[in-house]
Amino acid sequence: MKGLKTTLVITALLLSSVASADNDALKYQKLTGLAKIKISDAITKAQTEVVGTAVNAELESKLGTVVYEIDVLANNSMYEVFIDAVSGNVLKVRQDID
Repeated sequence: MKGLKTTLVITALLLSSVASADNDALKYQKLTGLAKIKISDAITKAQTEVVGTAVNAELESKLGTVVYEIDVLANNSMYEVFIDAVSGNVLKVRQDID
């Protein structure tokens, strides 16, 4: 009986993970459809704004705006550069102090 309970718990966790992955895929598909600039252009713009190397790029929705969040490593510090995914404008640059 204990083995059956463990199997059911594992199955439930796996199904939850699959459902979460499906939701993430739908979310990114929607965001990608709203973005008007390419992620490569956003990375180039971020590396121009903060001279360094982009190490991560994500497409997100922040306060109803679709943005690329680009992490740029410069001078041994990490910076977050937020680029509007529709207009291509730099919205914000901040040093990541984590």
